[in-house]
Amino acid sequence: MKSWKKVLSACLAVLMLTGCSAAPGSSASDTGKENFSASGTESSAADDGWTLAATDPWAAYPETITYTVGKTAPDAGYSGLDGTEYEGDNEENNIRTRFYEKHLNAKMKLAFSAASGEAYDQQVSMALVSGEIPDIMYVSDYTTVKQLAENDLIADLTDVYETVASDITKDLYDSYDGRCLNGASVDGRLMALPGTTIDTGAELLWLRQDWMDKLNLEAPKSLEDVEAILKAFVENDPDGNGTNDTIGMILSNGIYGKYGGFPMYANNVFAAFGATPGQWIEKDGQVVYGSVQPEMKDALQVLANWYQEGLIDPQMAVRNQEDSQSLVINGQCGAVYGPWWTANWIGQTHTINRDARWTPYVVPVGDDGKVKTFANNPCEGYLVVRKGYEHPELVVKLLNYTYDYTRFSEHKNDEDCLEFEDPYGDLNANIYSRSLGPVGINFDYFDAIYRATDDVKAYLDGKEVDTFPWIITCGEYCKSMIEKMDSDDWENISHVEATQYYGRCVAGEVMEETESDTVYPVFYGVTSSMQTMWESLSKMESETMLKIVTGEKPVEYFDEFASTWKTAGGDVITQEVAEAIK
Repeated sequence: MKSWKKVLSACLAVLMLTGCSAAPGSSASDTGKENFSASGTESSAADDGWTLAATDPWAAYPETITYTVGKTAPDAGYSGLDGTEYEGDNEENNIRTRFYEKHLNAKMKLAFSAASGEAYDQQVSMALVSGEIPDIMYVSDYTTVKQLAENDLIADLTDVYETVASDITKDLYDSYDGRCLNGASVDGRLMALPGTTIDTGAELLWLRQDWMDKLNLEAPKSLEDVEAILKAFVENDPDGNGTNDTIGMILSNGIYGKYGGFPMYANNVFAAFGATPGQWIEKDGQVVYGSVQPEMKDALQVLANWYQEGLIDPQMAVRNQEDSQSLVINGQCGAVYGPWWTANWIGQTHTINRDARWTPYVVPVGDDGKVKTFANNPCEGYLVVRKGYEHPELVVKLLNYTYDYTRFSEHKNDEDCLEFEDPYGDLNANIYSRSLGPVGINFDYFDAIYRATDDVKAYLDGKEVDTFPWIITCGEYCKSMIEKMDSDDWENISHVEATQYYGRCVAGEVMEETESDTVYPVFYGVTSSMQTMWESLSKMESETMLKIVTGEKPVEYFDEFASTWKTAGGDVITQEVAEAIK
């Protein structure tokens, strides 16, 4: 567990002892409302303007207000701040901050920023030590939100959310059936605006279809079928170079991970046996940690057998992500488990190996026709407001303008909205450019992937589609890919065409046709003992799983690991998790 969490706890204790809490003077903001003071007597036009701004989702403030922000820094590769077209822009003055100032009459001042992760979390701790808490601040985890709320340092957003959130903003959050807003609440009060984690759909087994066709292999339906395909890929020279040098499947040396979060995880193999590695779940009425449950052993045995038979990359233990990815792109590997956006890797193969054809499969599927999956934390980062800031509703209005106004309203095709969404003319950069502004959280419908797939398919069918401009761009790439395939013009298929086609059309349709039996974990936070014990327990877990899969330890060693995990702090943490979810 990162040391910054200990620092944060100490900071909060110091703030309570010294009385540095929510007074407006504790903010890094030095102006608040510029050149405005209410008379305190009868209503005036100005008073009505401030009242409207505080209660209407879209109304601008009658005079310029300022707000200080603590935020993660833009990704260096996509910031655009050093580009010639936007020369002179910075984190306080750029396309996004100017958009908010234009529409809301609200000017951002940067309190601090840092790269996401430990560097940023340390900035949060330093702000607490100094007592200079920004008016709006990003925090990465619920534990911090809870500590800030319990120490009376952040504003209760319950009422301003109900009053100021637009219909679309509420609709997006409601698509998570309350899980998102509940995940940002403390004692039933909304203390932050959470970012969202969309449904990634079922993870897919991506297979070289041209290899399968050459070897007369049928579509897999079970793990036994997958094993037979991998065996054929390794032993039967599918690339036709006269040497058995092909790799069956690549696998991360982490073995499993966040579901739908990255390619090369064997999550679906574990889920097939009812295992939920890395998840806190309820089992037989008790809270348990999935990685130490006995159902893990069957999945580990399958993977260990595949590795021993040479069906999994023999060098998986020492390869990094880029090394393994290159095996797919260069045409050396025939199979990889991964989410729909593994299409980005698949698309790259076409620039190197024009003969490559890929098909995603959902496998294994249970007897009920459903694939077992496990859900991720519905919340991904949080925006909090300093208690005492005069305009707590501003954070909700910023969210309205970031997602509703620019993506769903009748204004979405306005020039400034288009520039806001995709300021650098790069289909893959618009997400990263969001970190330029104060609202650097992801926010979308839970079923956003399926909505996008349906819109692209409708566009390809020639229907009028009222959707995001970038969806039309995706549809054009898919249309071009289809036309080139129909004319057998594989030589001129681009990476982006193949990526959008395989991801939006092929993978999206496969996921839509497959029902999921989803397990919803019961806890995603950090308990007190986790702060000191979790790092060592996680290291023990990852090392054990790798040793079992690669044959350094037998599968029976899992029982010893589970016992050691429990006595080394796992039982204590499990009890804390059980208490926390009450």
